[in-house]
Amino acid sequence: ELIQYLLLALFLPAYGGVIYHYRKKRLPGLLLCLAWLAAGALVFLFCTGRFFSVMTMGLAGILLLSFCVAKGWFEISPFSGFGTLLLTAGGGVCAFVWYILKQGNTYQAARLEALWNGGWESSYIVEGIRQILQNLQMVGGKDMSFPWEGALAFLLLLERFGIVAAAFAVAGLAVMFVQIASGVKKQKNV
Repeated sequence: ELIQYLLLALFLPAYGGVIYHYRKKRLPGLLLCLAWLAAGALVFLFCTGRFFSVMTMGLAGILLLSFCVAKGWFEISPFSGFGTLLLTAGGGVCAFVWYILKQGNTYQAARLEALWNGGWESSYIVEGIRQILQNLQMVGGKDMSFPWEGALAFLLLLERFGIVAAAFAVAGLAVMFVQIASGVKKQKNV
């Protein structure tokens, strides 16, 4: 698991450098950035073997590239820039679903088919989340009833410490985000 966090931490700044290098090359530069993102996704897939890591890295790369398109770095219209990104992201999702259905494990294909057919409501994860939300307390919590391996940290905080603690955590994160955003906006370098 450590390798996926290290790869993600190293990939994003490197990918930011790639974007900066191709920033004035118009549509070919955007396409080259997408090609580098695909190459990074393949490296992630071979190094970690986890599709979730690839999806996280791909989403982070697409978001970073979206901000750069919105800032006008590629000197193209936002319509064509965001259209290219949307087609790329949609193609990536379609390729992922096709791979799972044709080459993936049978349980993965069964999950996707159940999700497509409305089976999401019968998931044990959704049922566990529903039980947590029904039994919330304002302060304090109870023993954890949900299998927390890989689950959402916010739900763990809600169940274990209560609504007030979760509200303080969200408020603290919001203040931190505003401070970081205002600090970044004041910087002069790119």
